[in-house]
Amino acid sequence: MGNENVSKSKRGGKREGAGRKSRAGIHSVVMRVPASMEELVQAFIDIYSDWIREEGDKFAPHKTNETQRALFRQTVSGMLEFERERLVKRNKEDSDRRQLRLFENETKSE
Repeated sequence: MGNENVSKSKRGGKREGAGRKSRAGIHSVVMRVPASMEELVQAFIDIYSDWIREEGDKFAPHKTNETQRALFRQTVSGMLEFERERLVKRNKEDSDRRQLRLFENETKSE
């Protein structure tokens, strides 16, 4: 029973070059995103594709329309503004902490 000769089949399993080819010619990965962000992510991909290829690519058609792209631009602008405000607030808090430490050190030395 254990001495049976098992030959490897050339069928099935993982093979180099097997599988569906990318339409855009760019390596891709599978990623889970929240369903509420699906259109935003797709708009990002379409806009990015246009950016790296000035005329776009006839083999990678857009999956978003102009309304979805406008929503993406508006969302990204809001996100960038939020991040700028967060950094300003963090820098002010850091500065306040440094000033407080300096003041505490001055009062201890007196």
